[in-house]
Amino acid sequence: MLHLSIPMLGQLKNDVNWVFGVDSKISFTDTGIVVGTSVCNNREISASFSNRDGGLLLYVTNDSINYEGPIDVKDLSNLVIDNGESIYTYSSNSQGAVFIPTSENPNRVYLIVTGSPDIFTSCGGTVICNNIYYSAIDLDENGRAIISEKNSSLGIQFADERLMTVKHANGKDWWILSHKMGDATTTGCSNTFIRLLFDKDGISVQNSQNVGSLLCDWESIMGEYDISRNGNFLSIAYGGDELIDIYTIDRCTGTLRHFTTLNMQYTSPYGVCFSPNERYLYLTSEDTLYQFDLQATGAIINSKVILDSNLPTGGQLQLGPDGKVYMAQVFKPYLGVINSPDSAGLACNYVYNGLTLAPGTYSIYGLPNMPNYNLGPLPIYQASAGVDTFYCQGDSTIKALPIGGDSLPNITYQWRPAPGIDTLTARTQLVKPSQSRWYYVTITDTSYIGPSCNSRLDSVYVEVRVCTGITETPTLQAKLYPNPTTGTLTVELPSAAGGIFTLYNLLGQRVLEAPLTSKSTVLDIDASPGIYLYQIFIDRHLQNGKLLVE
Repeated sequence: MLHLSIPMLGQLKNDVNWVFGVDSKISFTDTGIVVGTSVCNNREISASFSNRDGGLLLYVTNDSINYEGPIDVKDLSNLVIDNGESIYTYSSNSQGAVFIPTSENPNRVYLIVTGSPDIFTSCGGTVICNNIYYSAIDLDENGRAIISEKNSSLGIQFADERLMTVKHANGKDWWILSHKMGDATTTGCSNTFIRLLFDKDGISVQNSQNVGSLLCDWESIMGEYDISRNGNFLSIAYGGDELIDIYTIDRCTGTLRHFTTLNMQYTSPYGVCFSPNERYLYLTSEDTLYQFDLQATGAIINSKVILDSNLPTGGQLQLGPDGKVYMAQVFKPYLGVINSPDSAGLACNYVYNGLTLAPGTYSIYGLPNMPNYNLGPLPIYQASAGVDTFYCQGDSTIKALPIGGDSLPNITYQWRPAPGIDTLTARTQLVKPSQSRWYYVTITDTSYIGPSCNSRLDSVYVEVRVCTGITETPTLQAKLYPNPTTGTLTVELPSAAGGIFTLYNLLGQRVLEAPLTSKSTVLDIDASPGIYLYQIFIDRHLQNGKLLVE
């Protein structure tokens, strides 16, 4: 295998292995890109998925000579996984497959596809009848994968051949979007977007949305989607209509707002990709690679810069985990690379054959359909009412319990009137209710100017228990050392039972909350010198104390 020295960025590494084209594979590592081989034959469709540490787990492949037919799912050993054959999509679907992990179960991954059991199956007209299907893939302790639920239909007809995915504003759930084609009983035109929500309860169909340009020809879907790294923008190439639509995304609701349309007269746009800073849009159109400045003064179409006008055929574009943009070169043993995509014009440092693939392998049209697995929540979802808690009835040593989340810029709290609490916008309140009760707070993000996510309601439950033991329970007796500490603290429990360690300052604001997963846990205390209060909860037992940070 060949090794190229290119630094990699990122936290979760679900996106670091790309399998595409004919037998090609590249891996983004901490020290550079390693090029290798796989066993695939992917004309356009491509999707691969790695574990959080960067180990390749799954990829899709179509080994049919005619590039049609259903696809298979393979593993690191290049073998079809158990029950992984005949997934209802096909190789000519440009972005017809994507892997999405579940937030509730780290050993389950879903493969979402758009397609049909037979590419020639139609819905009474000339339009191919794409449905959206999902398959659940379970991983055992040895990394062995099996499809436990396969080709389950979501009952959606006339979806186009592309799927877009972006994290919900809460940073855990996912929005899945696809454009809907017109059916045979209408004019054949559509500007309808299909919206799916993938959360802890599974995949649900949401209300559709009509926005943007009408698709009036099956060839309109011959182009790529791209969602910007920060999840704010969506671009779509409509090859048959010679248009590019750009939208802003509301990650709270999964809805779109039409931003602008670029008319690519007499060319067929295909590959699209945003720069990491969301300022520039890159586009392949027949034999040309363009850059557009989305912050240009005047018409954006007039900002175009031609980076290359001699491509044999421009393929899909994809932003890599190293912050560079890669371009599929059709039937070539290399990829084009835009090394500095946040720079204007030729300063973006585009290289036609910037990444040579492993011998005997080559790209075709597609690159993996990679969502941003590292996209975090919006600030309003990082703020919270705190963690549900309890105290023992009759515990005279507890003067008040702190509720409310961490301090975040531009976030205000409005607590609902209730006994023992005021309505100030303070993030933290101190309460000691006489009976178990819920406390509610409206959290508002004063910096967000979008159509939603301006505010949300959160709650915390304080339970008053009848229990034995108050501050120091005889069955708990956890030890903390050193105390005073200069930054490192060991919490030693009397048994290996798990618990939670919480540290508060004297204002009642939570400084640290950490799980105690073993008998001895070492914590990094990143706090200013001073006196702090700690709480340890294990099952029904509570221990309070003071900690001095020097």
